[in-house]
Amino acid sequence: MTYTIWGDSISMAYSPFLAACLGGVFVFRPYGDNCEDSRKLLAHAKAEFAAGNITQDLLVVNAGLHDIKRNPGAAGWQVAPEDYAQNLDTLFGLTARAGARVVFVNTTGVVDELHNTRCGAFKRFDSDARQANGIAAAVCEKRGVPLVDLYTRTKAYGPGAFTDHVHYTPEVSRLQAAFIAEQILRGNV
Repeated sequence: MTYTIWGDSISMAYSPFLAACLGGVFVFRPYGDNCEDSRKLLAHAKAEFAAGNITQDLLVVNAGLHDIKRNPGAAGWQVAPEDYAQNLDTLFGLTARAGARVVFVNTTGVVDELHNTRCGAFKRFDSDARQANGIAAAVCEKRGVPLVDLYTRTKAYGPGAFTDHVHYTPEVSRLQAAFIAEQILRGNV
């Protein structure tokens, strides 16, 4: 099996652990390290599609955490909810045209007080993460894309799971990867 992971810094942290769990040939982030929001993810997907590079057996895709950023002086999310939905829909359409099997991993949550006191550049809210996950779930259902609920699994680890305002300890990243791999290998997604 060949596979790649397209996602944000959370997926960057669990990627090596996921590679160890899944085995096979892991094509590590052909476009760079952090795809950040769904706009950037879609731009990379379009470039990969145009170049004929979507040939892996499995794409593990993660987005949402950067989309929900609220920058000072700006109204709403960094990527508006309707644009987030459209970006995912277009992405899944491209990967379907390429014949790729895709698994979507929803975004992890935030602890509002923890994040917003430690990160002054922008705000994030858990209610927005839940909304983004609802949007992603609806698009996944529409497109027939399996969904791994990393939000619920990771929420159970509590605030002690964080190394900073949003990133997780290596142990939690390992647990996240094991959970994703279990869902993939058991055919639950």
